[in-house]
Amino acid sequence: MGLHGIGTGPINGNMKAGTTASLSGLLLKVDGTNTLNLTAAVGNTPLGVTIDSSHKDKDGTLVTGGRVSFMPSGGVLYMRAEAATYVQGETLYCAATDGFVHNADAGSATVAGIYVGQGEVVSSAEVTANENLIAVQTNAVAW
Repeated sequence: MGLHGIGTGPINGNMKAGTTASLSGLLLKVDGTNTLNLTAAVGNTPLGVTIDSSHKDKDGTLVTGGRVSFMPSGGVLYMRAEAATYVQGETLYCAATDGFVHNADAGSATVAGIYVGQGEVVSSAEVTANENLIAVQTNAVAW
């Protein structure tokens, strides 16, 4: 039996008890007990980026501690961005907002990747409307 999805597709994991991932494009970290949680501080080390929300029940409600599919670093991944102006080629960092990236280095912030979009302004309204996915090159990051 061959391995499927290794290096080319998503990996599945379980969210930490009591947590969910509500959107695609959110940065995940390992919590130390073989479960996943959203990055929540600039110094967190990501494990991957969600490709969809975590598991939902038959009514469409997110299940806490549910299964989540994610992509590890490598290639271009779409990530949720905080409101800011993004310039092609700039370094992006883990943000203090759960699972988001930002272009401001807080001194000890973990590098999430390099912005490779056409250059754009992500507004607060776009963040609120979940219209804040940006293209991030992750080949050169150490996570």
